[in-house]
Amino acid sequence: MRRLNSGLGEIYLDDLIEDGLYWPNLWSQPTDDSIEKLRQEAAVRRRDHNRFARRSDFAAPSDPTDTAAWTERAKSDLFRSKRCLALAELLAAKKALAKYLEPKPSRTGLRSALLDRRGRRAISTIRRRAKAEAVGTEIADLTVCGALPPYNALIGGKLVGMLAVSPTVIRAYHKRYSAYASQIASSLAGRPIKRRSNLVFIGTTSLYGSSSSQYNRLRLPGDVIGSRADIVFRPLGRSRSFGTSHLSAFTVRALAKLAEETHTGARVNSIFGEGVNPKLRKIREGLDILGWPSDELLQHRRPRLVYGVALIDNLLPYLLGVDDEPQYLFRRNVANDVERIAAWWHERWLQQRAQSDAVLDTLRQHRLDRPVCHGARVTLPTAPTATDAEGTS
Repeated sequence: MRRLNSGLGEIYLDDLIEDGLYWPNLWSQPTDDSIEKLRQEAAVRRRDHNRFARRSDFAAPSDPTDTAAWTERAKSDLFRSKRCLALAELLAAKKALAKYLEPKPSRTGLRSALLDRRGRRAISTIRRRAKAEAVGTEIADLTVCGALPPYNALIGGKLVGMLAVSPTVIRAYHKRYSAYASQIASSLAGRPIKRRSNLVFIGTTSLYGSSSSQYNRLRLPGDVIGSRADIVFRPLGRSRSFGTSHLSAFTVRALAKLAEETHTGARVNSIFGEGVNPKLRKIREGLDILGWPSDELLQHRRPRLVYGVALIDNLLPYLLGVDDEPQYLFRRNVANDVERIAAWWHERWLQQRAQSDAVLDTLRQHRLDRPVCHGARVTLPTAPTATDAEGTS
C-alpha cells in the first residue's frame, strides 16, 4: 500500500487534471471508465510519439535540478503516454485491493487478496514496479568480466570476479550515483527524483552454456573481509538465449530499416525511455512485419549460465520495500578489502596454479622485451613520418 501511494506521488498530474483524465477523489474511488480513458490516451500519445518523435528533443536536462525542464519532458507524447499507463495500472491495483487492504492492511486481508484473481494481478503490478526501480539503481549486471593474457592462465578472472563484489566497489557505486536524478522517474514526475543507490545484488553470465571455470565454486569466505557469511556466486539457471548474434550485420540493418519505414512511423526511435534494447525490438518488429516467427528466429540456441551474488541479508524484503535499509553482509567501510581479497586469491588459487609446468610454459610465451610477444598487447597506430605529414598537407 505504501508503494501504491508513493507511485501516485511520482506521477505528474497537472495536465491530466486540466484535461479531465484525473481528479483528486478518483484515487479513493477508481472507476473502470476512468481507467480505460487513461489507457486510450496512452495509446494515442504513444502513436503520436512513434510518428513525430525526434531524438534531439529528448536530451536529458543539463541541470538535473531544473524542475521546469523535467516538467516539459513529462508533457512530451512519450512520457504523457507512460504517465497515463502507469496511472491506469495504479488505479486498477488500488481498486482491486481496496476491499481487502483498506482502511488498514492485515494478514487476513492480504491472504484474501491473493485468493482473488484481480487481487493477485494487482499485487503482481506492484511487484513489477518494485523490480523496475531496483533493476535500474540497486542491481548491477557484470557484463564483461575476465583476465587478459597471461593472467587468464593464472585464473585472474576469479580475482576480478571477487573484487567486483567488494566493499570498495559498493562504496564507489554509491558515491557515483547518490546524487543522480533518475531520468525515467524524473520524466514521469516532472521533477527530479533520486533513487536509492545501494548496490545489493550483482548478476552475471558464463561465457559458455555448459559450465564456467571462472564462477563455479567461486566464493569469498566471510573471514577474508569480516563478513557475516560467505559471498557466493550462486548458479540460478540458464538464459533463454535471445539475441541477434547469429544474424549477419546486413540482415540486422535491413530488418531495422524495414521497422523504421512502416507507414505508421518508427515504433522504436532509439530514444531513452521507450524501452530496453532498442536494436532487438527493431529486429523483432521487422520480423513481425514480414510475418515470420520472431520468437523462434531471435533465439540463437546458445544459452548461458546465470549467476547471482547477494550482498545483503534481507535481499527480497529490501527490494520489495518491506525493509527500509539494506543489511550488508560486511561493513561497507572495511579497510584494505582489495589487499585482503588479493591475498586470499593468491593463497587459494594462484600458488597452486603457478606450480603447473603447463601454465609456466604458457606464461613464458608472453614477453615485453623485443620482439614483444604479449597476448594482452594493444596495437597502437604508427606515428606519421615526415613524408606522410608533407603528403597530407
